[in-house]
Amino acid sequence: MRDSFLRPVRRNAPVFVIAAVVLVLTQGRLLLYGGFGIDTDVMLYDVELEYRAWNSIGRYALVWLSRLMNFGGPFSVLRTGIVTLVFVWIAVLLWSALFADVRGALSKAETLVFSLLFVTSPLWTEQFYFKLQAQEVALALCFSALSVWLAYRFCTGGAVYLAWPAAVLLILSTGVYQTFAALFLTGLCAALFLSLSEQREINLGLFFRRGIPLFVCSMVVHFLLTRVFGGGSLHAASEVFWLSRPASENLTDILRAYYYVYAARTIDFTPAIALTAVLATVFVLSEYRKRKEKRRAVPVIWFLLLFAAPFSLHIILGGSLPARARYPVVLLYAFLGFLLLRFAGRNPEASGTEASEGFAQEMRGLWKNPVWIGCAALLLFGVVHSAYATLQLCDTDRTRFEEDLRFAESIWRETAPFRQEETELPLVYYGTHTASTEELYEVIGKSVFAWGHEEDDGWYNAGWIRAFFHDLGMEYPVAEEEKMQAAAPNAAAMPSFPLKGSMVLRDGILFVKLSD
Repeated sequence: MRDSFLRPVRRNAPVFVIAAVVLVLTQGRLLLYGGFGIDTDVMLYDVELEYRAWNSIGRYALVWLSRLMNFGGPFSVLRTGIVTLVFVWIAVLLWSALFADVRGALSKAETLVFSLLFVTSPLWTEQFYFKLQAQEVALALCFSALSVWLAYRFCTGGAVYLAWPAAVLLILSTGVYQTFAALFLTGLCAALFLSLSEQREINLGLFFRRGIPLFVCSMVVHFLLTRVFGGGSLHAASEVFWLSRPASENLTDILRAYYYVYAARTIDFTPAIALTAVLATVFVLSEYRKRKEKRRAVPVIWFLLLFAAPFSLHIILGGSLPARARYPVVLLYAFLGFLLLRFAGRNPEASGTEASEGFAQEMRGLWKNPVWIGCAALLLFGVVHSAYATLQLCDTDRTRFEEDLRFAESIWRETAPFRQEETELPLVYYGTHTASTEELYEVIGKSVFAWGHEEDDGWYNAGWIRAFFHDLGMEYPVAEEEKMQAAAPNAAAMPSFPLKGSMVLRDGILFVKLSD
């Protein structure tokens, strides 16, 4: 079992070296840069405060792994970036080996396509912007691959003891981020379809009898643990929207999630996703239309379920999730990519043997196949497009951080005369400061000085801003809320920073107006 799992890693070692280089050149541009944004600044300021926040939203395993991986010491942005890249690369090895183990082999071209589509996705950039949890999310990607592999073996007749580590890994990964439950379902559906497509004998009755209790029991334990360690609510939403909103609104949100992905309405999704999905579907339907076996519809049903699995949390909640929580789509897209190549260049007589050949021998016949060439070109376009979007997001965040750094330093310089009068000088704010980058999507590109005011119509303490100043070595205390409100000047009469009069010292508190 161990050898069958590691064999494709050894055979396709050059491919994984290429994937590692591409990973560092794309995601590394964000992860190996010392900049940081919201939430990460709080982690640097007060680790225990962030841990309490995670526990309150049911992310108990994120706290456990963070304590373990930070060795109980201070959080390091650079160390986290390096560890994250290593774990993402290991996750690529594990997912590739899983599918190779299920199929019997993956060719080098299929492995390369899967790996590159996986590592270049802008969705990882959106997720890893939150560097405070990046290494734990990347480790959970590895847990998820192992969990799917063990669960697949168990559900297809393997030893009962496989269920325990599969469940533990599923619970741990879901305790890091609830969307890993959807990633697990996506991976399991993909593995089962791949096995059925190879015409392996699968006892579906046994699969369901084992698979459903495994997943349900794991989720029950997960929610019990969220009650023990914190607030116990889903991070994705404070409630199940099916219970509180009209069904039409919920269906609209679910369809909107599909629309964002397949219509490539945001920077996180390439148009190649929709084209890959359509072509893969055409190949699958054509393949099974020609087959004569009685149960030929079963693999087709599982293939179609693949398109629901990444959105299972959307469907359960009846609501939308942020882009960074849609990363099961990354696994689906990467899987469809190698599936497309497999069907386009399929040689039934040589199935399962091409992985032992060299790349040149493997390509020899395929270069003469115009369908395979067209599919390969489409997938190459998807890789390039995703890599470009990823680099754009990385460069945007770098620019945002550098602007925030300069803006914080300019505020600190202007407070110098006031700090000579008051040694312990709290700063409070009115309005926001917008970075020149604005926000490309959700959080990336949005200034640290643009967060926190949504809950306050007037003057506010701005915990994110205070943490950011602290991390830059410019520390100041928290203003007492009642004292702040009592001493607050009329913001409407003040100009915005950096104009003269944009700072007012009252009752030991410095009031700074950022904007109207």
